[in-house]
Amino acid sequence: MMDAVARYRNVVATLDRLQQDQEVRWYLSTSQSAINNAVRIMRGHLDAIIQGRHVTASEEAKNAVLRGALLLLDSIMTVKLTPKVEQYARLWVELATNWNMQVGLDESLKIILNAIQTLLGIPTSLSELVDALRLIASRVRLMVETESSGVKLAGEFMRTLNEMIEDEKKLEIAEGKKG
Repeated sequence: MMDAVARYRNVVATLDRLQQDQEVRWYLSTSQSAINNAVRIMRGHLDAIIQGRHVTASEEAKNAVLRGALLLLDSIMTVKLTPKVEQYARLWVELATNWNMQVGLDESLKIILNAIQTLLGIPTSLSELVDALRLIASRVRLMVETESSGVKLAGEFMRTLNEMIEDEKKLEIAEGKKG
């Protein structure tokens, strides 16, 4: 398994590559400079920690990362994600979560990052949502059909049982009159 520093370097390298991708650049458009600035701040702090230096984030740095997270959240909520953009967002959140645990220590940022992660887990297109709803509907239909059969069978069983009880009572009454 990859150690934390190697994973960090892999995340940063992939973010660098994706930030240059035309699709990601278009997606981020007006938010790109603020989101990239947040990445620069987080990288600077985390690189310093890797080198063994103590780092404390200024309010300005915390606000810049928070602003980047809010802009990323807004973008995710308003535009359909492509696979590259989703990968970028997931890596950005991973980097920001790591930074916040090490340096930022900001509860608001933690909440926003959790919201982004939650949104990334939701089907991102209407067609995916329709497919999910169709699957749910077919399973519910199957349950209803199965339950209906079960209910019918249980009802038939109960009628038969009641008939047997009635027959038994009639037999007891008939035998009681004989005895």
